Amino acid sequence: MAKKREINDVADQGNKIPLTVLENWLFGAADILRGPIDASDFKTYIFPLLFFKRICDVYDEEFEKAMRGIRAWLTWPQTLEPLRLQPLPKQPSLISKS
Repeated sequence: MAKKREINDVADQGNKIPLTVLENWLFGAADILRGPIDASDFKTYIFPLLFFKRICDVYDEEFEKAMRGIRAWLTWPQTLEPLRLQPLPKQPSLISKS
């Protein structure tokens, strides 16, 4: 209860909560939510979270790569220099006019 009272006292005064107090309060809340779990059982929770995090990161990277390609494709005509056609040089005729 001392931690809860400490957080409430700081918040009531309108001051910022120190980082260490906030961390301790959040870890205490996480311990309450977790309940009594053996340390070796954490791997059943942590590995899926790490796997899901990796999938999300790869998706974000691939999505950004695709968006860069789409943006480049959409702006492609504006990035080209105007096409300047040069007249072809006069070639001698290969067909005789006889």
